[in-house]
Amino acid sequence: MSPSQTPPTSDLLAAAIEAHGLVRLARPEIAEYRRRPDPLPEPWPASRSSTLRNSDEQTVAAVAAVRQTLENMGNPGPSQFKDWGVVAASRFLGRSNLVLALDRFKDEGPWGVSPHLIPHFALHAQAGALSLILGGHGPNLGAGGGFFAGSDGVLTALSWLDSRLVPGVWLVLTNWSPEYRPDLNGQPLEPTHCEALALALSPGQGGNESARLLMVESAEPMAPSPVTAGVIAEGLEGWRARERLAGRETIGTDSTGRYLVELAAGLDPEGAST
Repeated sequence: MSPSQTPPTSDLLAAAIEAHGLVRLARPEIAEYRRRPDPLPEPWPASRSSTLRNSDEQTVAAVAAVRQTLENMGNPGPSQFKDWGVVAASRFLGRSNLVLALDRFKDEGPWGVSPHLIPHFALHAQAGALSLILGGHGPNLGAGGGFFAGSDGVLTALSWLDSRLVPGVWLVLTNWSPEYRPDLNGQPLEPTHCEALALALSPGQGGNESARLLMVESAEPMAPSPVTAGVIAEGLEGWRARERLAGRETIGTDSTGRYLVELAAGLDPEGAST
């Protein structure tokens, strides 16, 4: 769609992207990261070796993405993020493990299913694990959980910042690419990698990335297009490499196509585009 054909939009919410980190991990790489005694870089304290032992693979990848973001920020200390919120937008968290659990439940009843399923594979499990590792005192929440989890996460994170509920938000998006389709043993039917993107968001006009994340309302619904970790990361790399024109770019929508997720050029304190 050309700019002249783009339906008019109305800005609803926006936040500055201070930094981001993307990881794309195969299952053996996730298993290796799970055993790390230092999931976050110094000066962050080491976590217990059991912290990620039973976590879903997407949760492990999410921690790795946060680590990458912190390294991109120069490894700031925990005090800067103590009161930040955590929003985790995962797509089909725990699918491979639940295939096995439901099959055992069918054959053996409740005695055949581990109680660890609830704390580690529920929608909010990823956000809780991230908050624990970050030592956060702010709210943490799982958003979405389905095909359009990305836009649900963006809406939640930007709403928190707009309401001044928190001084900043860790927004983490995770998904498998291509989508994880498990067999009856929980193994993927085709090779796949887990993508995880961590965004450090603030309520300012322009962060270190010189880009903003927006949620806008379109006058005319578009064809629904999911927001994924890879899609946002690709857009941010474009801004960094100055491959895109100043202004804004629609990178996805919610499930209705009415609400759009956009990237826009950051603003300086006087309001001019960077």
